Amino acid sequence: LRWQVPAWQNIQAIEIEDSDFLRNPDDSYQLRVSLRNSSTHPVAMPALELALLDDDEQLVAKRVIASDPALSTPALLPPRGQWDATTEIVVQLPPELAQRGISGYRIAVFYP
Repeated sequence: LRWQVPAWQNIQAIEIEDSDFLRNPDDSYQLRVSLRNSSTHPVAMPALELALLDDDEQLVAKRVIASDPALSTPALLPPRGQWDATTEIVVQLPPELAQRGISGYRIAVFYP
């Protein structure tokens, strides 16, 4: 019988070092994010939550980005390791939300 121990999930070790969410001329968006593992041990890669905000900082839409193949997400972040990714995101909002527009964002990390 073989047991496989899952990777250590230590959300406190994950730091969002940098991020950008920019609108492209074709009305798609580009998300760039940089994560760092501040621990001296490898940790499991977390999922990302992208929250899109209007001018009043109110939530317009939310998307969870787990192991998206477009991001080449590793299973583990090595000790003191960094992960950088850039991806295009198409945002299709229902008409009642589209009129509010997107003027800001928040990124969070979590383990599902």
